[in-house]
Amino acid sequence: ARRQFLGPFVGRGRELDALATWAERVRRGSLHTVGIRGDAGVGKSRLLAEACTRMRGLGFATVSVAVRGYDSQASYRLVADIVRALAAAPQGKAEGGPDAPAPDAGDEPAEAQALTDLLGERDPGEAWRLLTPLQRRERIANAFVSLMREQTQRQPLVLVVEDEAFADRGSLRLLESLATRLSSAPLLLL
Repeated sequence: ARRQFLGPFVGRGRELDALATWAERVRRGSLHTVGIRGDAGVGKSRLLAEACTRMRGLGFATVSVAVRGYDSQASYRLVADIVRALAAAPQGKAEGGPDAPAPDAGDEPAEAQALTDLLGERDPGEAWRLLTPLQRRERIANAFVSLMREQTQRQPLVLVVEDEAFADRGSLRLLESLATRLSSAPLLLL
């Protein structure tokens, strides 16, 4: 996980209150996406860090990932980082990071193969190699959605994605699909 040294939180009470309002909507069982934008150095990361601290105090799990611009051409790199961060994040505690071990894919062989391929930890097997690219994408998407659903069934989740503009196209499409696939899940995407 990235180590950040953050100064005092000053002057963003209105924005923090707005995020708390969105969190309450999420707690009632619906996915919401909130974009935070501004020029470099205006305090977006500091606002997100403070929001995550407060959300954890309200019983939310929080996971934070930052897109690495140099990695934007690798398919599903952002999704893989989110999966690793989900595995690393203690429920309701500190933010996860991209260097954690992969979560257990359960007993579903298709999900296990998809996560193995996504994370590049070992050979996913012959059956996986025989799938078409479209079948692989669908299985990766299903495995990711399943993990997100499982997490949000345990407790509401705040997922912070910093610098999403640099993310690979496949990850962005998959994150966008969460709006329809998990519309009633208690998930706040920042």
